[in-house]
Amino acid sequence: MMIRPANIADVRGLAALEARSFNKTDAWTASQYRDGLFDHKYEICVVSVGKIRYAASYIVRFDTALNMYIYGMCVTPRLRNQGIGRAVLQHITYKNDIFNITLTVRSSNDAAIRLYKRMGFHVVRKMHMYYDDGEDGLRMKLYRK
Repeated sequence: MMIRPANIADVRGLAALEARSFNKTDAWTASQYRDGLFDHKYEICVVSVGKIRYAASYIVRFDTALNMYIYGMCVTPRLRNQGIGRAVLQHITYKNDIFNITLTVRSSNDAAIRLYKRMGFHVVRKMHMYYDDGEDGLRMKLYRK
């Protein structure tokens, strides 16, 4: 597995990965990826596994020097349940000297919620009708010392 910073040539591939992985209203578009690549508050990375160039990706935003928000993390559907999400999440959470890491997940995404809990995240808030389709969201946090 190789994790590298995304560049402008990755925009279409990343948008396609998001479209395969998320509800249409949740997925980042190519335009959003382009904007994010040029905003210093975001870190967008591509994860390759073997010959699969866009196996996974993640988007994080640094709110302050000590706080990070995971905007999105996805693994292509055919590679799920193989430890890639866990490895990507470890990379995100341990590569930075960040004390608080926050994310929001759909309340129906049981697999992601289990992964986040195994990695030490805790539900801190349930947000009623958070998503455009009316589904609730769970705000989760990881506090590091």
